[in-house]
Amino acid sequence: MRRLLCYGDSNTYGVDPDTGLRFDESRRWPCMLAHGLGPGWHVTEEGLCGRNSGLDDPSSPIRNGRTFLPVVLSSHRPLDWVVLMLGSNDFKSCFHQSADAVVGRVVGLAREISAFDYGPYPAPQVLVVAPIRMDHAALASGKFDEESLRESARFPELLRIRCRDTGFPFLDASRIAKAGSDGQHLDARSHSLLAEGLLQFLDTAAS
Repeated sequence: MRRLLCYGDSNTYGVDPDTGLRFDESRRWPCMLAHGLGPGWHVTEEGLCGRNSGLDDPSSPIRNGRTFLPVVLSSHRPLDWVVLMLGSNDFKSCFHQSADAVVGRVVGLAREISAFDYGPYPAPQVLVVAPIRMDHAALASGKFDEESLRESARFPELLRIRCRDTGFPFLDASRIAKAGSDGQHLDARSHSLLAEGLLQFLDTAAS
């Protein structure tokens, strides 16, 4: 049995951009990925709305993705793969983050996953996924501003370059999927497309 952990934010949790509720299991990309991979795989969803790559969010202390990461890795070991998709929430206007700073933290998380003490088990491989790009509809939430959109637009390419230089496999979700009506979250079609893209990547990696 191969074990894969999906570590992310509301786009891993599965927020519906039209209703704000959670998509059911038939429409969330981790569940669709699990179905596509088949019975030889176990896929764990670990998505939290608002999670970032290592910032203390004044609205909720549990959203610091670096703080919670060791707990998740410990409780779900052994692991063969971790799909890491974080960064969008780092661009909230309250944080004033540059794309370069967010890239540094996300790659830092990938390194922590690789270097973590899994006891008698080997370390998993880490796939770093750049989240979908936000569009101007995201401004309506009041959490993001024009600076957020500018820096988040720079993020995927900078992350791709850093992953290339550090040896982490990389996937840009915006080349596969896009934000729905709220400018932030994957719609049902994009959940399906992302699952297909990840399935193709894993099939290739395993061959």
